[in-house]
Amino acid sequence: MFIVFFWRSVVGFAVVVWSSVVGFFFVGWRSVVGFAVVVWSSVVGFFFVGWRYRVWFAVVVWSSVVGFFFVGWRYRVWFAVVVWSSVVGFFFVGWRYRVWFAAGFSHCFAAFGHCCWRQHDGRTHPAVDLDDPAVSPYEVSERTWPTDVD
Repeated sequence: MFIVFFWRSVVGFAVVVWSSVVGFFFVGWRSVVGFAVVVWSSVVGFFFVGWRYRVWFAVVVWSSVVGFFFVGWRYRVWFAVVVWSSVVGFFFVGWRYRVWFAAGFSHCFAAFGHCCWRQHDGRTHPAVDLDDPAVSPYEVSERTWPTDVD
């Protein structure tokens, strides 16, 4: 019994850590805070292994809703991806451990929307240098740079 529980805990923890690493590439190396939040939530989640799955479910729902508002209603497709990853996590990880998968990816997408995507008022993330010629014009909103982009 202990071996089964330990193995499932290790698998669940590995899935969360892996999703955090994937989240690092989604968030970007410049968004250190976003990456730290993803890793921190994963580590905290490790201590919720056991009977407290309702807490994890609340975390998944909360992070999905927060991710929706961080990304914005204009980018609701990302919210759909978060929900889809929760459903896929049910089949990949299993009934009891689906929340590991869902929680990791929902935090990744929430961090992505908060750190890298455009803000609600049309401004870009402060990490984007508008004077950098390597910055794609698609990264700059029309309200920020309305006339200088062909």
